[in-house]
Amino acid sequence: MSEVAEITERPEVDQVEENLYSMIPARMRSDLVIKKQRFKNEDYYVIKDPLALTYQRLGPEEAYLVSLLDGKRNLRAILAEFKKSYPNWDMSPREAAAFVNQLGNNGLLNINARKFVDHARKNKRPANNLLTLWAKVFAKLIFFKIPIIDPSPWLGKLTSKFTWVWTRTFIIGCLCFFAWTLFWLFANRQEFANNSISFFSPQNLVLLWVQIILIKTCHEFGHAMTSRHFGAEVHEMGVCLICFTPCGYVDATDAYMMKYRRHKIYTVIAGIFIEFVIASIAAHIWLYAGPGLLKNLAFNAMLVASINTLFFNMNPLMKFDGYYVISDLLEIPNLRTKSIAYCSYSFQKHVFGIRNLMLEPIFEEDSNSRVFLLYALAAFSYMGFIIVSLSQIFARVLTPYGLGQFGLAIGMFAQFSFIGYPIIKVIYDAFGASSKHHIERIEPVRKTIIKRILPIAIVIAIILALPSHYEVERQGFAIYDKAEIVSTNTGGILKEIEVNTGDWVDADQVIGRLENPAIEADQKNAYIALENARLQYGAMQSASGYDNISKLSQAAARLESAESNYKRSEARRNALIIRSPISGYITTQDLHMKIGDYIRPGDEITRIAKNDEMRLLIALTEKEIELIEPGSRVNGRWLVDGSVFETEIDVFPDRTAKLNEYHPSMLAMFGGPAPIEQNRQSDSSEPPSFSLFLAEAPLEQLPKGLRAQEGMRVRLTVYGKPTTIGSKVWREIVSFWDNRLRSFTNSPNR
Repeated sequence: MSEVAEITERPEVDQVEENLYSMIPARMRSDLVIKKQRFKNEDYYVIKDPLALTYQRLGPEEAYLVSLLDGKRNLRAILAEFKKSYPNWDMSPREAAAFVNQLGNNGLLNINARKFVDHARKNKRPANNLLTLWAKVFAKLIFFKIPIIDPSPWLGKLTSKFTWVWTRTFIIGCLCFFAWTLFWLFANRQEFANNSISFFSPQNLVLLWVQIILIKTCHEFGHAMTSRHFGAEVHEMGVCLICFTPCGYVDATDAYMMKYRRHKIYTVIAGIFIEFVIASIAAHIWLYAGPGLLKNLAFNAMLVASINTLFFNMNPLMKFDGYYVISDLLEIPNLRTKSIAYCSYSFQKHVFGIRNLMLEPIFEEDSNSRVFLLYALAAFSYMGFIIVSLSQIFARVLTPYGLGQFGLAIGMFAQFSFIGYPIIKVIYDAFGASSKHHIERIEPVRKTIIKRILPIAIVIAIILALPSHYEVERQGFAIYDKAEIVSTNTGGILKEIEVNTGDWVDADQVIGRLENPAIEADQKNAYIALENARLQYGAMQSASGYDNISKLSQAAARLESAESNYKRSEARRNALIIRSPISGYITTQDLHMKIGDYIRPGDEITRIAKNDEMRLLIALTEKEIELIEPGSRVNGRWLVDGSVFETEIDVFPDRTAKLNEYHPSMLAMFGGPAPIEQNRQSDSSEPPSFSLFLAEAPLEQLPKGLRAQEGMRVRLTVYGKPTTIGSKVWREIVSFWDNRLRSFTNSPNR
């Protein structure tokens, strides 16, 4: 039966091949530009379409086959001629016809225009499914360009007037200028601390937005002029929107036609070079300009043209200048596209058990699989971080106008699309394989799920079910377990301090002195009154007579009262001398800064304690307190020397901390969890708007070789209630989005 089928099918196959052999392909367009290039020690040819401004790289064999398309020879004659030059290249008529058809689809053949348009419309892939629409919306959200002008008529003239820019003397001079600017900024680094510019104010953000547009436009002119200087053409300039931020752009893809690779790299880094020039000039203006708009603009330009360029344009993980430099150095064109395609291809093959016949011949023989994998993972992670950050910034910018929720929704859509679209696309290709000619299933879906996907799901489920503990990363600080507060019951102006922070003092040692004119005046008046009482009493003792006896008793009573009053005034005057109640160390920071302050009765002047008994104070947020319990293990590391210790929470808070219980280490500006409370009195007894709970743990392991002081900070991890890895992951996801939604819902600017 098989022999009969083979006999009946062979004439049909032969007839198809005979028809292909007799086909006369159209000739190549005469306006195409073909240039030979050296790539990975091999010769390649780049075909440029000057009308569509598209480029296609061909191997020597394919380029020779293209040269045989003269519109006169049929496919049989073309293949015969081809095999004379490449006898070891086995090309079937089907493969040759497919290659010619691809050239026609790309518009490289000189065919009838109407036939080409009809063919293109017939083969155009419809964008009527949701997945394609989703991809287009997400792409436009991230990057959208609007072509405006064709600069080729005047760009060459403009470039010819600045040929000195590409001379070795100018470039070396600029590099020296960059180095001098960095040195001068380092020498004047104190100017950054004294900078009075409010960088994130609404007014400055508007200026910053305008400056970004202007600087990036200069950046693009650097690409365009350098590309034109080295012989490439530039036919498109316009405006693009990158995450809704307008920038100029230039289409310098004609750099593919450059003969030397270094010229391509020069073209790519020209924009960065221009920005560094702008940043260096702006840095000197900022250093020497007086306060005002010019200094503000210079500071913005310095940051935009340096920090922004380093983290974005020079970053190879984003498809900007640094990416193209790395792609040229690795000699891997379309590195990002190939890396993503390789990961998709590998995932489909090893997880879903399908073969992508379109990608298989490309990657099976490619030796860059590790490069593709590493780059794809790094780029995906970094871009995810950038999209999350930009979406939050975008939402915060819109919040003052009542559009914070709208901005956050756009950001959430971008984040979900960036993560979800590749996964859904792979699944769609896998389970819709029957409708795609380039997808071939290795085994049935049920077998694939049981053999490949189910084990992975089981492993993930086991990992998520593994026992764990909630962990809280926090900054803690040391406090003395037993400390004596030094205060006064008289009050006065702190006139003198005789000790320093950290000094050891003995019991009853003088610490400082207060000045209180009223108390001193009372003491003097009491002394005068005492002396008068003594004189009167002495005079009565020397006098005689019955009447003097009664007067003597009155004088004695007045003397006793004067002595008692003097003793009280003397005690109050002696209380102006501040003495240590116990032996220990002075723990108050910046004690001498209190000189000249008025100390009210009962106010704390300083604290004295011994450092052999200390405790750890841990400030926890409202959500973190739910994750720990008494006895939770704490692992800490002293910031002062890096030594580590372990302890357990023994004091579990049952109320929120009051504002007067806050310590500077709890504030966000010092590494703590709490924002700075504004318009609140430091001695307020009411709870602050940002609630904190203060847990405590004993400290038995102090820094080695150092005298521990109160306020020394500790990086610690608190291991809280038992849970599973899955619960921890889910809690982090929910907390991540809840914090962002709540931050905009409760924004005071809404």
